[in-house]
Amino acid sequence: MEEKDLIPKREYNYKVVGINLVLLVGYTLLSAIPSDGIIIDAFFLFLHVLACIILSITGPSRLQWLLSGLLVSVIGFSTCTGILGRHGGI
Repeated sequence: MEEKDLIPKREYNYKVVGINLVLLVGYTLLSAIPSDGIIIDAFFLFLHVLACIILSITGPSRLQWLLSGLLVSVIGFSTCTGILGRHGGI
């Protein structure tokens, strides 16, 4: 038996990241429809990132929750900036 067969491989499951990105797309599309939806989007974005950070500290799948929080904050900030630019806010 070879040595690499003895070391168990750890498989990462990134369903948490995918579900969080789908949620981000969902509420971003819903908040982009009205002209003042940027406030709603920023509020949901803040709550979403806060929940991801809390779950990365306390819950299972800590790496996935941390990655989700990072991706949601980066993608969410850029979409908020894009929505503001489209509506003439920047």
